[in-house]
Amino acid sequence: MFRIVLCDDSPADLTILCGYLEQLKKERPLEIASYRDGLDLLKDYKQKGFCDILVLDMRMETMGGIEVAKHIRTIDAETPILIVTATVDYAVDGYKVGAFRYIVKPVEQADFLSAVKELLDRQLKKHASIFSFPSISGTTKLMTDHIYYLESNLRTIRVVAMEGTFTFTGTISSLEEQLRPYGFIRSHKSFLINVSHIYNIFKDSVTMDNKEMLPISKHKHKEVHQEFLSYMESIL
Repeated sequence: MFRIVLCDDSPADLTILCGYLEQLKKERPLEIASYRDGLDLLKDYKQKGFCDILVLDMRMETMGGIEVAKHIRTIDAETPILIVTATVDYAVDGYKVGAFRYIVKPVEQADFLSAVKELLDRQLKKHASIFSFPSISGTTKLMTDHIYYLESNLRTIRVVAMEGTFTFTGTISSLEEQLRPYGFIRSHKSFLINVSHIYNIFKDSVTMDNKEMLPISKHKHKEVHQEFLSYMESIL
């Protein structure tokens, strides 16, 4: 599921852009969120985390798109930004915040969706190897092969990776479904481990490459052991 966030203080223009994206939902799994005020967007962005594409109107009464983008870049340096504008006079400012492209109003459906599809295709490739999650300090993105394991304590998820330890709110069950295609397996009700980082399996525990020892449930031991053997065979 891709999340696209739009911000435009013109209700008419916002309705048009959201309508274009509704058409695209027939082809791609999309979640669409829209705002009419840049300050409201920033407040939610800091609390709720990342999106896959950000669409900003350059000129808005409270806070313009370029200013919104500058603030977002302090917590998220990578999310692609599309600028919709009645003028390209300030194009240089947009490229300073990493704007992917300017689209001049009135926005044509084919032009807009072409840019969105290109960005979605790019994001799809990135998602194949990157795990993103919101945290207090902003959006954190880790290469999946840098992650040793994830641990759940109620609704708090702890991620242990080469880059360090991170926490965010979520459920281990949803993460299991999301990360299973990238070599992660549930070894215990509270642990999701990266099979490629298993150092040793012994009875009711597994030792990871970072030398941490994690528990294996009795009913999970056979599955974890088989997944580890399959992984070893695939790299030999």
